[in-house]
Amino acid sequence: MEEGSRGGEEEAAAAVGTVADAATSAVADAVVVPGPNDDGRRHVVNLKNHTCTCREWQVSGKPCQHALALIITYRNPKMEDYLDPYYSVYHFRLAYGGVIRPLTDKSQWAKVDIGFKLRPPLAKRPVGRQRKNRIPSCLESKGSKPWTKGMWLVQCQRCLGRGHRMTSPQMLSQWYKKRGRVVPL
Repeated sequence: MEEGSRGGEEEAAAAVGTVADAATSAVADAVVVPGPNDDGRRHVVNLKNHTCTCREWQVSGKPCQHALALIITYRNPKMEDYLDPYYSVYHFRLAYGGVIRPLTDKSQWAKVDIGFKLRPPLAKRPVGRQRKNRIPSCLESKGSKPWTKGMWLVQCQRCLGRGHRMTSPQMLSQWYKKRGRVVPL
């Protein structure tokens, strides 16, 4: 019985050894790379499986910055080995090898039913008082329009001077000074 039990133990030990060897070889393929921003994060990069824990390499098919940091530590790396075959010249030629026929006008476009009618957004009025007069263009001459701001001056009816009205504070102060009275505040 002891011999049978020893054989079972040896087989179990051998099985555990092969599992341990597989685990150590998987760990040997993976390297921990610190993040480039020194934010304290570390990423595990596996060059054989083309994986990184940031998942950028798996999604895009191109090595992420962590993988590139590890790849450039090797002497004369072949970058083709680390890229997805999608980026090869062969696949590029396959993608554009067929004939793409041009559409000459809008009548050849495919009719698509989106299921609803798309309308422009409702116009909202801006906040504040609405303008009564239009804003003149910069190309319009100001001299031909007497009412344009800055070109038209009011005329006082008392002194016939331009630039103020008869009821303006400027006119009232002159009137009080002429009479020798104190200007009210």
